[in-house]
Amino acid sequence: MTPVYSHRLKEQMSLEKNVHKWMPPVFIFCCKDDNVVNPENSFRMRDSLLAHNMPVTSLIMETGGHGFGYMPEKQPSLIWMKAFLEWYDELFRK
Repeated sequence: MTPVYSHRLKEQMSLEKNVHKWMPPVFIFCCKDDNVVNPENSFRMRDSLLAHNMPVTSLIMETGGHGFGYMPEKQPSLIWMKAFLEWYDELFRK
C-alpha cells in the first residue's frame, strides 16, 4: 500500500520549495539514469536555487545509476569527487 502524505508535508519536504537566502552554496550531482531517486528532483532544486540567485554548481551525468558513493576506481565516483573537491577548494580554501 502506497502511503498518503498531506500536501503540507510534501511542501515542507520539497527542498526546491524551501530555498532561503541564508543557505550555503550548493553542489548538486546526479545521474540521469538513477532508477531509485528521480533525477528531476535535482533539476528542480538547481532551477529553484538559480531562480533565487543562490550559488549552485551542478554536475549531471548521463549514466551512473544510484548509490555508487565514493569508489575511486569506478565511474562516476572518479568524476564527481574530483569536481566536488575542486568546487570546495574554490569556495572555502581561498
